[in-house]
Amino acid sequence: MDDEAMRNIVFVDSRKGAMKEAGDVILSGATIYAELGEALVGKVPPRANETTIFKSLGMAVEDIAAAMLVYRSARKAKIIRKTGSQAKKF
Repeated sequence: MDDEAMRNIVFVDSRKGAMKEAGDVILSGATIYAELGEALVGKVPPRANETTIFKSLGMAVEDIAAAMLVYRSARKAKIIRKTGSQAKKF
């Protein structure tokens, strides 16, 4: 992302990871408002009326959690169904 985008409210999945691995965060001198987890549990006030940026570093655990959420929602909506080879419960 460019420096202008990084001047908005920036959420990251990991402050430590962003300051080590996210070149756009590091080079722009962006101020990290909060980690996503902090926002989800209400540790920081919402910034609903401001432009917010979420800088994801691609943490595998988040990918797995997102995939499980989508899978469970699709099963609940009966969009997909398990076949014999997929009988293991999640």
